[in-house]
Formats: sequence, C-alpha cells, structure tokens
Amino acid sequence: MSTSAVSSLDPLLEAIRADYREMPGMRLSSSQFRRLWNLDDRLYRQVTGILVAEGFLRMDHRRRYYWSALARP
Repeated sequence: MSTSAVSSLDPLLEAIRADYREMPGMRLSSSQFRRLWNLDDRLYRQVTGILVAEGFLRMDHRRRYYWSALARP
C-alpha cells in the first residue's frame, strides 16, 4: 500500500484507535467492525491489516478484534 493511501486513511485509523481506547474491553467480529465504521470489504481489509500489522489490534480465539494493550504477556 502506498504512503499516500495510508495517509488518506489516517483520520479513519485514528477514529478507530480512539474508539478502542475509549472502550478498552470492546471486541468486535468482522461484521460488527465493518458495520460500526461503515466499511466496505476492501476498506475493512486495509484498515484491519494496518492496525494488526502495527500491533494496535489483535484477534482472539473467537475471531474478534480487540485492543492489543489488553493482551496478556
């Protein structure tokens, strides 16, 4: 993904990070994640790919996304 593509996603990424920080126990399935931020499948894959790759989000055993700050060592 190009730098400009990531830059254009910055406001959305920051909004998602802010929501997870505001509700630290939030765990969302892929459909809930897409619905909450009104994402199509392509944008959902881009956004979750970035947030997982940078270590902000993780996926639990039930395939729900959660804030990695809550992960046990």
